[in-house]
Amino acid sequence: MAIKIHKILAGLVGYDMIHKERNQPTLESHLQQIFRRYPIDIVIDVGANKGQYAKSLRNVGFKGIIHSFEPASEPFAELEKAASRDKKWHAHHMALGESEGEMELNVMHGSVFNSFLQPNAYAKSKLASEVPVQKKERVRVYRLDAIWDSLEKGDTENKEHNVLLKMDTQGFDMKVFRGSHGILDRVIALQSELSITPIYEGMPDFLQSITEYVNHGFTPSGIYTVSRDKDSLLLIELDCIMLRNRL
Repeated sequence: MAIKIHKILAGLVGYDMIHKERNQPTLESHLQQIFRRYPIDIVIDVGANKGQYAKSLRNVGFKGIIHSFEPASEPFAELEKAASRDKKWHAHHMALGESEGEMELNVMHGSVFNSFLQPNAYAKSKLASEVPVQKKERVRVYRLDAIWDSLEKGDTENKEHNVLLKMDTQGFDMKVFRGSHGILDRVIALQSELSITPIYEGMPDFLQSITEYVNHGFTPSGIYTVSRDKDSLLLIELDCIMLRNRL
């Protein structure tokens, strides 16, 4: 009875009550459950920006190693400063992709929209204050599986890691994933930002992305709204958590 009254009172002020562990209403609560259930001890945080994701991992109780990758100079400076206060959090000033070399990064007014791709007409109309390209930076790009051994060198326990691969690269996630094929046997879970309504020229849509992940042995475990068009109510981006089938 007490719970029913609480639900009624919450509804009167525009809220609802949800069982946190059973329903996993947020990305954070879902990740918390995954970390409790599976022996993930290293997170590869690709597209780290200023370190927001890594901080959220610590807030939900993840105590393992975090490797954060950010190619843009300004957000990397803040990322590096944040990571310096955590012995198990390492910041890398580089991009990850399908092939190694140099690429030109579009640095936007809003740094979370920095991308190797150009914003499309929809983005310019809906995100006019965020997506103007302020400048371009030449950045180094590496394959994750090519640098994996160097990431493991600092591990004094000398063990094979179980990995969560998080990708938030503004249209470049598929390239990052393809550059990780050599270590996919280590990846227990992945998180990718899926495009429902594209905001960059030539970016893959959510069907292409999910199909490729599924074809490599992953199954969706949770989907969470990142952004929605306020006028049409259509989804723009989703965060998708996927788990390896063999689990």
